[in-house]
Amino acid sequence: MVGTWPERQRMQLVAGFGLVALLGGLAAWNAALALLAGVVVLLAALTRRRPEYIVYGLTLILPLTGGLARGAIVPLLRVSQALVVLGFLLVIVARPSRLGKSRLTFIDLAFALYVLAGSVFPIMALYYRGDTLDFLATDATYGVSPLQNLLGPIQYYLLYRAVVATITSDEQIKVVLKLTFLSSIVVCIIGILQKMGVGPVRTFLETYYPVPAGVYDTPDISLRITSTLQHFSGVAAYTCFIILLALICYTARHSLKISLPLLVITILLNSIALVLSGTLAAWIALPVSAAIALLVMRKMPRIALFSPIGILLAIIIFQPFFADRLDQQVGAGATTGFLPQSLALRVRIWMELSLPAISQNFIFGTGPVPFSDAYGPAEESQYIHLLLEGGLPYFLSYLLLMVLTITNCRYHLQRKGEDAGRLVAIAL
Repeated sequence: MVGTWPERQRMQLVAGFGLVALLGGLAAWNAALALLAGVVVLLAALTRRRPEYIVYGLTLILPLTGGLARGAIVPLLRVSQALVVLGFLLVIVARPSRLGKSRLTFIDLAFALYVLAGSVFPIMALYYRGDTLDFLATDATYGVSPLQNLLGPIQYYLLYRAVVATITSDEQIKVVLKLTFLSSIVVCIIGILQKMGVGPVRTFLETYYPVPAGVYDTPDISLRITSTLQHFSGVAAYTCFIILLALICYTARHSLKISLPLLVITILLNSIALVLSGTLAAWIALPVSAAIALLVMRKMPRIALFSPIGILLAIIIFQPFFADRLDQQVGAGATTGFLPQSLALRVRIWMELSLPAISQNFIFGTGPVPFSDAYGPAEESQYIHLLLEGGLPYFLSYLLLMVLTITNCRYHLQRKGEDAGRLVAIAL
């Protein structure tokens, strides 16, 4: 005698037939949309029991898609932003186990204040002053509308929630670290090939990862790599942190089970890419931050020598670029007093444009409209940007978010041993 199916299996069968019918109807209307929906359903099924795979995938893919043109594939969004939203939704569907950090903390509250101070308060003040705002009007320089500018910070919170809800063990952090290094190697190789003038690579980047038009026109000898991050300062910040993280992980590579060749290649290539970014601030930041981290660890890893080696290789191989960049910054007629050219220009922009604009709307800022002039982007600083866009509350909410993050890192620093979480906290 054939037994009856359990109720749960019946429900799964009905849901399966319903899903097939839905996808079939969607295919008749739009085949591409049906294919995308099918991929999403497949990902949801694959990650339901292993939600950490979602973060693994984002770790590997986000640096490679961060600079893809906004709206080129997904309306209104960059591909990386769409992937973050998709990953967050998949985490919700997966319903991670009770081990996942799903409860809200002070960091969540600080982020809520940060979003409110950067969007709701400035817009209320803007309308109170009698001004108007077209939320969908696109800025000619960056191609960003006020609505996109307002929603931008939310992507980082969604990514944060996806990570803390799924990455719950030391072993999972180790996987994330390895994938982080692998992804950075690809980013650096693309950037180096871009600097070497490899035609297909440069054409590919110019087509799909365009630098904002009219902002950074430089002669070929001064070309600063952007790789897949669309902006040379993004490459600089990214490679600087990766080098720092790799140096710290070397001190516990045996417990982390990260191979020495992976760390060596990571440091070498990221050091070369850091030089080719041509960003003076990051050149200064790396030795300073590395010295602080090494003082915290009270160790001097021998692998630290590979960073100067990579920098020296970049200087030798791309000597015309490096010499031209230094001449631009500190050559005859380039400096103002003791300041390099780029920093002197920033000070001039702050004094002549940014600070007067901030003083006019010091409390709630000017709203989510990029503030620019003939010099280019007038902020040239995260803190100036915060004061311009959201005023004092936006600035203070950001500082609160950073203070709570540092406090959380200090909690991990007090733990004994060489677990992966403590090493990441040192780097942060």
